[in-house]
Amino acid sequence: MERKNQGLILGVTICLILLSVLGAVNAAQEEPVTDAWELIMDLTVTQPVRMAAFYDENFGVT
Repeated sequence: MERKNQGLILGVTICLILLSVLGAVNAAQEEPVTDAWELIMDLTVTQPVRMAAFYDENFGVT
């Protein structure tokens, strides 16, 4: 039980740090962004596969 609490506290701390960094980056922008970002993912799969992303107990994506 205590290990889960430590993982929860660590995850919340990391989220707060990321949010503060993103807030600082947004505050540092002096002029509004007018260009759009475009993300293209090109993936060729030669055989049927299963892909999954989930959070494990250590708040990592595996």
